[in-house]
Amino acid sequence: MELEHIGLRVKDVQRSFRFYKQIFGCELIESYQDERVEIIFAQCGKNVLELIRDKGGMSGRAAGVIDHLAFRVERLEDWMDKLAELQVPFISEQPRDFKGGRIFFFKGPDGEILELVEEPPQK
Repeated sequence: MELEHIGLRVKDVQRSFRFYKQIFGCELIESYQDERVEIIFAQCGKNVLELIRDKGGMSGRAAGVIDHLAFRVERLEDWMDKLAELQVPFISEQPRDFKGGRIFFFKGPDGEILELVEEPPQK
């Protein structure tokens, strides 16, 4: 079994798509809109991110319980420099060690928590 996609509630799908494209190089797969919802599907590496804006017609679908999205990267400092250049708000002050690698947290355009995961060096 593989994860098909992750759905993320956002306030503005275009703004969020631009953010994920600029930071991670995500590419547009398709978009959809009707009177209830606006959606963009974006290919992010091997995964698909579904950005969802409720136009007030999705009754009974409250925001989910996803705590954060994590992206595997190489050269964590390069990514941190890029985020700083783009004035993306950091949550972490510095990367921290985790399972032999390092992790770093920052915020997306709607305040969602995002994590960069740098794998441990290969021996």
